[in-house]
Amino acid sequence: MTTKLIRQCRIEDVPVYGILDVSSDSKDNLTVPQAFDFAQKAGGRLQTIGEALVVRVAFHNDVKEHPEIYDTAEKQAAALDGSNNYQRTRTVSLKVKNDGSFNVDAPYVTLFAELDNDKARALVQEGYDANSKGDNFLVKPVKDGFICDLIAQAKDTGRVAAALTESPLKLATAQKDGKSAYGQNQNIIAVFGSAELGEMNAGYLSERGYKEGSVWDHTTKELESEFKGEEDSAIVCSVGLGGGDYVISYVNAVDVFNNYGRARGVVHVGAQKSKAV
Repeated sequence: MTTKLIRQCRIEDVPVYGILDVSSDSKDNLTVPQAFDFAQKAGGRLQTIGEALVVRVAFHNDVKEHPEIYDTAEKQAAALDGSNNYQRTRTVSLKVKNDGSFNVDAPYVTLFAELDNDKARALVQEGYDANSKGDNFLVKPVKDGFICDLIAQAKDTGRVAAALTESPLKLATAQKDGKSAYGQNQNIIAVFGSAELGEMNAGYLSERGYKEGSVWDHTTKELESEFKGEEDSAIVCSVGLGGGDYVISYVNAVDVFNNYGRARGVVHVGAQKSKAV
């Protein structure tokens, strides 16, 4: 399926999502709480990491396919509308001790979920406050009601993976018969929510000349140290999509809530299929 850009605020034929209405880029770099507020004022919800990816690829393809329209660097930059900058998202990663319920053979697991209800803004503010006072991570009781909801969401959508053995995880983007080491890796599937989106990023990165894509996340060794004496806790991190002054080929699954990036509001017009397959 080819992603088709109808106009800058509507993207049609989007794998996984169907049709998306998207706002303009925030222009300014925002923290996660600011990004949530920007998206709400724009009439939508803050983009997920998967949505940020499909917007990036759609705008990139539009510029590539219409050189007669975007015939200067300035026009190309305007058409990309900040999509190749570092992206703030409402996707979070959670790291927890494996209690045996995740169908993963590892002592610690990383889970990915979307913040999509009224409690989301309060959680990102709590994360921002913790990071601003010097804490590297937001630490919550694993039995906290909202954390339990996020863990259940990750299980239901297949967005569970073993903690990394080393970070960053680097994977080849070259595709054969539409499949790559990057797009088929469970950590990547957990990040984006589906192998289809993982392969979309693999294809995009490969076309841009990146032979590898990477994910920065906690390793098992790091989590053993972080959880010492606190095995009943969950570490909550913001997730960002690389770009801008940074290498565009990475995902940051250990980001802080007071870090800055671009934001965009999104509204689903078509049905979303979120199961990771």
